[in-house]
Amino acid sequence: MLFLSKILPLLVLPLGLSIICMLAGLQLRKSVLLCYGVLVLCIFSMPVISNALMRLVEGSSRKAPVRVVPKADAIVVLSGMIHQVDGAPLGEWGDAVDRFEGGIDLFKAGKAPVIVFTRGQIPWRSNEIP
Repeated sequence: MLFLSKILPLLVLPLGLSIICMLAGLQLRKSVLLCYGVLVLCIFSMPVISNALMRLVEGSSRKAPVRVVPKADAIVVLSGMIHQVDGAPLGEWGDAVDRFEGGIDLFKAGKAPVIVFTRGQIPWRSNEIP
């Protein structure tokens, strides 16, 4: 199921849809499908369109201030912030280190009495330490 959730979006996103249309156009010898695939790729590659879609999907990129976060029973920090690196047995911080820092900030502000760090394990990366 995890594989399906990772692969299926690739097929319906603009790049995957473009590639499918272009391959189908070549295979079926339909220039309409080929042109449609190129057109979709060109439109969604324009910075105006792609940036607008990213803002729509991601929403506000600002982190909420600690003072406006309501109290809770626990703070859960999702994994995915450490990368395995040779010579660093515990790994190095990745792009998602702000999750860790945000969870610590909330805990220090007394927003919850417990903080839980998850340790996600991706099946196809079984040799990595979560």
